Amino acid sequence: MVHESGPQDRDQSIGPNKPFKDLAWGLASKKIADFRYDKRTKVHGQKMGTDFTVEEEVIEDALFAVDLLRRQEGIDPEGIFLLGHSMGGMLAPEIANRDANVVGVLVLAGPTRTLLELILEQTEYISLIDGTINEAEQKNLEDIKGTVTAIENRDFVENEIVFGALVAYWYDLIERKPIDEALNLPVPLLVLQGGRDYQVTIEDFEGWKEGLSEKEYVVFSFYPDLNHLFMEGEGKSTPKEYLKSGNVYTPVIMDIAYWILAFWSRS
Repeated sequence: MVHESGPQDRDQSIGPNKPFKDLAWGLASKKIADFRYDKRTKVHGQKMGTDFTVEEEVIEDALFAVDLLRRQEGIDPEGIFLLGHSMGGMLAPEIANRDANVVGVLVLAGPTRTLLELILEQTEYISLIDGTINEAEQKNLEDIKGTVTAIENRDFVENEIVFGALVAYWYDLIERKPIDEALNLPVPLLVLQGGRDYQVTIEDFEGWKEGLSEKEYVVFSFYPDLNHLFMEGEGKSTPKEYLKSGNVYTPVIMDIAYWILAFWSRS
């Protein structure tokens, strides 16, 4: 299981919620093992500083994890699936291509647009939750938009820190192409999206559908009432919703389990 952005633990804990743990327990009920791990920036964040890209933050450890899992007793080495959530979902096709032996990829709320676009969109969404954007919020939005444009134009020198990371991190990230990587995948792909997700939205889900419209063995699953954590709710999703205890929607876990078992049985 490949985490979203930020220094995540193995359960991808957000407030009282532990979506990766929910997925693990649900999949275990169908005799599907999982491998979860604390993200490198969670355990060694101070040692890493700011001089890294998603290569060190995400991809290297995901590849190490797949290799380690493949060598565990009781695990079918030819039955390894890769699941990524949010940024992990965006990078999952690339990770699978680089491993070359993963037999299926699952993308949960994976963006097809750059994280820079999402930062701006999320900030505007949160600013509008109360129905208006005040002067301070408008100034913040303009600052973020200016920074995003400057990164896209590569106006910063690579040792400048932007949005909490060296700008080299963002320069690297905007070059990652999840759709292109997915099109090159020789294995089945499952893409899942919550309809109330304001962090990775229906626009990204439609991006997967459009980009992979001619690819075989791709399944798209949409859940209108679920948020970014694939938990149920009503009305507009907000950051406060993540502070309320919940669990990953059971049908999502079952859909994942049955999809994995269906393709594993064919291999």
